[in-house]
Amino acid sequence: MTEFLVEKFDPGKFPSFVHPAKKSWIELGDEELNQIVPTLSGAEKTYLEMITSEEYQSMLAKLEKYVGFSVTSRSLPQIVSLFYESLKRAVSIESTNKQDLEKLALQVVLQLPEFEMVREAYENKDVFFDVKLELEEAKVSLKPPDIKVEEELSEAEEMNAELAKEFESLLKEGVLRRRLANLFIQGMATLKMHLFNLVVGELSKIDKNLPNLYGILAVGAELGYWVAPPMKELKAGEGGNVDVQPKGKEYLIKARAVTFPFLINEIVKGVYEWLSIDPDLKDAMKKVDSIEAETGDVILGPGFAKTFQRMVPADKQKYLPLIYRKFLQLPSEEIKAVLAKGSEGRGILSNLIKEAEAEWEEYSQSKKRYDFEISQEEEEPEEETYEEEPEEDS
Repeated sequence: MTEFLVEKFDPGKFPSFVHPAKKSWIELGDEELNQIVPTLSGAEKTYLEMITSEEYQSMLAKLEKYVGFSVTSRSLPQIVSLFYESLKRAVSIESTNKQDLEKLALQVVLQLPEFEMVREAYENKDVFFDVKLELEEAKVSLKPPDIKVEEELSEAEEMNAELAKEFESLLKEGVLRRRLANLFIQGMATLKMHLFNLVVGELSKIDKNLPNLYGILAVGAELGYWVAPPMKELKAGEGGNVDVQPKGKEYLIKARAVTFPFLINEIVKGVYEWLSIDPDLKDAMKKVDSIEAETGDVILGPGFAKTFQRMVPADKQKYLPLIYRKFLQLPSEEIKAVLAKGSEGRGILSNLIKEAEAEWEEYSQSKKRYDFEISQEEEEPEEETYEEEPEEDS
């Protein structure tokens, strides 16, 4: 058990746009999530409320930065309308710069320290990427929906019933691991939508308004999952989609999206999906890989991802994919300990980091030996062979 400053879900200085049913879910959790998350030492606030309060405030602070006005001075329908206006403008600008932006999206992802191993796998042709900005495949509407601001908790009981039904059979360790993987996949991908900030110079050369437009789109896409009623979010693929396909012994990550930050989101999602592939989880994936689960994972995932990544020292981020894979294999009690950030959890994570370092070193040495043997073979001169000329008929 870990000591935290406890208080209820707190939107901070911002208005609470969170749908009542989703706020109730954040407060109560669900049967599966409650097997993964730590228990706090106070009764006033849950672990989910703690991480979502931080993420919600951070999300709206970013939105204010990009739009240049106080969020409290605008209604939710006005903010949604601004999002769709920004989307139309961005798509129009991107229409004549697609190839450059597609290359830049993959480049900005693979240059991250945490993806050094992925970059090497890509260079060695162990994994392939097919990355495109394609409005047609994503099938997104550029028109804002009608927003109805609900004040009553009318759908909370219905949602809890759905959750109880959905998670009734999700108690096996493999399914819990898959749910945890989904939280991190969605969380890491959502956080990475802001990677456009690393290439502001390149984007501004295309159009000086792109960085701000992308900021509004990144925050707006995430906020949409908080404010929409349960079961009524965007269908899968409307903003983007990714498919991780076997290609012989290698894999192909095929990412499609309507705009640059969403394309980054899909690439990162594909990378972590590739890292999470486990044949033992095949049946579990069918149960938890649903739109309903995905939308909840986008709300909770960034908090989980931040907690985990911040615990890995900066000079060890290159080992993150290996650490992440090992983390998924832990029993639920050890997962809870790591997320709680106490001494026990830090010890467990420290061991995972050491194991990942050792594995990477072993791989690097074996690769060096292999490359050396190949170079030696290429340097050896081929033996000349002579063929006897056929005798001429006399």
